[in-house]
Amino acid sequence: MLRRVSHSSYSNMRRNRYNKCYCKIVLTGGPCSGKTTLVSQLAERVKNEYGDEWQVFTAMEASTLLYSGGVARQSLTLDQLAVWQRDMLLTIFRLEEVFENIAMNEQKKHTMIICDRGGMDPKAFTKREDQWNRIINSLNVSEDNILNRYDLILRFHTAPRKHYEKSTNKSRREDYQQAQIVNERYDAIWCEHRSFHNIPADLDMKERSDRAFDEIVSLIENVK
Repeated sequence: MLRRVSHSSYSNMRRNRYNKCYCKIVLTGGPCSGKTTLVSQLAERVKNEYGDEWQVFTAMEASTLLYSGGVARQSLTLDQLAVWQRDMLLTIFRLEEVFENIAMNEQKKHTMIICDRGGMDPKAFTKREDQWNRIINSLNVSEDNILNRYDLILRFHTAPRKHYEKSTNKSRREDYQQAQIVNERYDAIWCEHRSFHNIPADLDMKERSDRAFDEIVSLIENVK
């Protein structure tokens, strides 16, 4: 059974030297789960309803950024792929840190960073546990370190076959069967996070957005 934690888990949000909170939220899940669209939607909802007190940044999906450079993953050797996965993780960290650096020096508002995937996601595409361990060891981080970078994990599921499209994302490489295999890995990868929330697969897009926004509101309202 997936672990669902109480909202008291939000009480340890980080603060900068001006006593302003900053938090990071990850939207994760299988290909064609709607998360990239939801990142933008949720950011706008937070701005509209809490913009007087919160500024919101969105960290784009690192894999989309890197694959747009023309890399064909299937053509990489094992050695190239290992370095690629390491660089993917470094890119995720760096994209987040750009916005964290702003948050750490923000005097007027709290800061929310909504991330299209997070630091554990590359593990879903790493074939063996020992390969993943070598990657994180080379960066001097542990899985606990990575999980603790984030305040809330929202996990979405790959769309049903009739709605699955590769054309909606030029960087999407998986057919439906491959997407389903990848989709199942995200529970194991993220479920140890203290604030992991599994958004049910049978909800429509609006219901998924509303459910995710409810979790974000709970986080916001726990800020004292």
